[in-house]
Amino acid sequence: MLRTNTNMLLAVSLTGTMIVANSAPTIAGDSVPRFEFLGDSSDNPFVGGISADGSVVSGSLDTGPNRLEAFRWTSAGGFELPGIYTGIIGGELKPGPARISPNGEWLAGVLFSREFTVRGQILTVRAYRWSAATGFEVLPVHPLAFGLEADARAVTNDGVVYGTADGPTGRAATQWVDGVPYLLTDPFGDPAIGQAVAVSDNGRHVAGSIRNPRPMAARWVDDVPELLGVLPGGTWSVSHGISGNGRYIVGDSSVMEGSVDRQAFRWSADDGIVGLGYLPGFRRDT
Repeated sequence: MLRTNTNMLLAVSLTGTMIVANSAPTIAGDSVPRFEFLGDSSDNPFVGGISADGSVVSGSLDTGPNRLEAFRWTSAGGFELPGIYTGIIGGELKPGPARISPNGEWLAGVLFSREFTVRGQILTVRAYRWSAATGFEVLPVHPLAFGLEADARAVTNDGVVYGTADGPTGRAATQWVDGVPYLLTDPFGDPAIGQAVAVSDNGRHVAGSIRNPRPMAARWVDDVPELLGVLPGGTWSVSHGISGNGRYIVGDSSVMEGSVDRQAFRWSADDGIVGLGYLPGFRRDT
């Protein structure tokens, strides 16, 4: 992901021909570069993901005062707004930027609400998944969790969701199968304190990070964990994405103890963790 002052490149399709970005949210594609704006920037649209074939985009729209709605967008139908979830006692929960499955049928993300009291602001955060067939489904935390908060970061073609949620010993990398939470494990067999952020198209390869005790990029293959290491001189690393075939994981890593310097990396089983260097003129902490 490349950040500038005015643009953010957020996701790329499986073929590499379609890219989505915020500035306002835009889709660019085909062998001849072209740009297609998804909506009026006055709605403050924010892109969350793109389907494998590039035909469906997900994200969120600011549709009113303190009102944020997830969207699913296609060239033919434009914006589809799943709406607001109202099934939790205490008021409606507004969906934040939605992630999308490779086939474009499932959305996943965070439902949140703010309540202002004399003692201050109360923020409620829940993970969800959505499809046209099922509607909104709030995803529970582990039965022994110390809290109720969760965040969905990725979803498969079958509606299996990955993210992070309160667990028995801390915020843990979590998988939801048919809406039931399962804690991913660390290499010692304990709940993985960390997060799962991306999943391959076949659902077998998951990228994320595990605290060890500092964050370290990790992957799970068929639920078996593996730490990916850090760049030379570094002490921490985190994953941000995974290729559709699961072969490559990208993220960033520190490169010096006690420094804010960090560098993007690409990891593969063949090459290990490889730093990608820095763009000319960019600070080393971006």
